[in-house]
Amino acid sequence: MRPVNRLGGIADVLAYPFVVATARWLVVLWLLAMPSQPPMSLSMHLSLVAYAFVTMLFVVSSQHRTRAAGRREDQHQLISYASIVLDVIYAALIAKAYGITVLCLVPALALATIDLRVALTLLSGIDLILIMLAGFSQHALLASAALQTLCLSFGPYLAAAYGMHGRFRAEHQIRAIDQVLNAGSDLGAQFSLSDVLVQLLNLLRQFRRVVPWDTAVIYVVQYDSEAAEDMLVAVETAGTDAEIYRGTKMSFTTGVVGYAATKQRSALVNDLHKDAREAEGALSPAARACITVPIICDNQTVGCVQLIAALPNYYSADQLGLVGRLINLASVGVRNALLHSVTRAMADTDSLTGLLTTRAYHERLESEFRKAQTSRRSLSLLILDVDNFKNINDSYGHPAGDEVLRRVSGLIRQQARRNDVCCRYGGDEFIVVMPETIKSDAAVVAGRIRKAIEEQVFAFDNHRMQTTVSIGAASYPQDVTTKSALVKAADAALYVAKQEGRNTLRVFGPPAIS
Repeated sequence: MRPVNRLGGIADVLAYPFVVATARWLVVLWLLAMPSQPPMSLSMHLSLVAYAFVTMLFVVSSQHRTRAAGRREDQHQLISYASIVLDVIYAALIAKAYGITVLCLVPALALATIDLRVALTLLSGIDLILIMLAGFSQHALLASAALQTLCLSFGPYLAAAYGMHGRFRAEHQIRAIDQVLNAGSDLGAQFSLSDVLVQLLNLLRQFRRVVPWDTAVIYVVQYDSEAAEDMLVAVETAGTDAEIYRGTKMSFTTGVVGYAATKQRSALVNDLHKDAREAEGALSPAARACITVPIICDNQTVGCVQLIAALPNYYSADQLGLVGRLINLASVGVRNALLHSVTRAMADTDSLTGLLTTRAYHERLESEFRKAQTSRRSLSLLILDVDNFKNINDSYGHPAGDEVLRRVSGLIRQQARRNDVCCRYGGDEFIVVMPETIKSDAAVVAGRIRKAIEEQVFAFDNHRMQTTVSIGAASYPQDVTTKSALVKAADAALYVAKQEGRNTLRVFGPPAIS
């Protein structure tokens, strides 16, 4: 058996119900040993022993049932209430016969495991009954009986309830942490970075029971072409200010997030509005305390997680450590997803031109065509062929032909739009998939590509030359209704362009075919 299981067994033995049961026995033994007025009868002696014995059996039975059911609970609720009823009955009998005794504290200790408001209501009622019984039986004045009862019940109850609250809270946190860490171990099985980040955000939602937050933001390092540098981009957000943070970009020199990413060090801030690293006026009023933890893979920062609370001085160093453990676990999944994305990118990218490969083209065309069908939007396709490319290889050599293909692919990327998908179909043929584009707009882009290539001068060694391309274009649903028909239509338009003398753009339709 592992040490953790042995410790768990010790904790079961020392569980609170056994503490209460032990207190019952001590109280009963004290009552049996101390002289009383009038003297306690033999039947009362036996009854008190039976009471202590039966309630102990209740506790043992409850512990056995909870372990058999695989749960970590301290007592079965029904049996616990039965024990409390017996405690009240015997405390009332003793109060009526002998006055207020230490038996009054047993119901108070037993009530410490239930809801605070319910327990205080029941305890007040029980104390009132005991005071009335003791007072009316003329064992003590009402004032004296009341004082004794309150001291013997409310004092022990408050002490026990405070201790149980701390224990329940600790056990609740441990269970929550255990559940989250177990779920976090599955992050490594995800191959998509977006899937990993979504699952990480879900784990942070579960972790909210241990480390509460009002807003959670997951930043990922992405290259920003406008800033010409890596930026921290908020790709996943949740909570109060989710919409405010979603899509925001931060440099490595800005704010607490930039500090954590640059230093690769977690940061706990008591009040963001008083932190010198944050720009004035850039924060939401609901952003006060925060925990920021960098996501580090292979000694490189790939992102950051920031948990924000609406109150200052909200987080502790222990909570920072717990979040750090979760993010360290998540970094394994992020690393695997990044490695997978790099491997996938290498497989999907043509090594010569940097455009998508034929296999990747087929996948993207399938995906974009389904989107177009679902959203009922247009999808256009361009097929480009370098004119007389064989002559270039024959006249200048294959290295020169490769250089022409590289530059042509660069020009295609430059003239295509941001959402256009540029692919090398094979040899000297290229394809551009154009989502949400009607045929006339596709023709404008195709015309820019054709003109840019026509005007480009290719120089290598001591040779200078120019080349041209022929382009065929077709659109869904203007020309065709299926994906295969779209490809055939664009190819047919390309054939017409070749037949008409090359360096030509033709769109599918009667004019092109004729």
